[in-house]
Amino acid sequence: MGRFLNKALCFHKKLSFFSFSITCLVALILASLYSAMAFMNFVFSKKFFQIIFLFLAKFSKFIL
Repeated sequence: MGRFLNKALCFHKKLSFFSFSITCLVALILASLYSAMAFMNFVFSKKFFQIIFLFLAKFSKFIL
């Protein structure tokens, strides 16, 4: 009985570690999706283009 209980406990530890790693993986994927969406929102906003045009203007002045 004790040996069976020990095996069950060991299996439960492995299972809980597996579910914990899957949860971490899902959280990581969701976080990366959220950051990608925020980045795309920033890219398609006007502020991003203003920053790029400012940078290009300064860079072209530096070259010329």
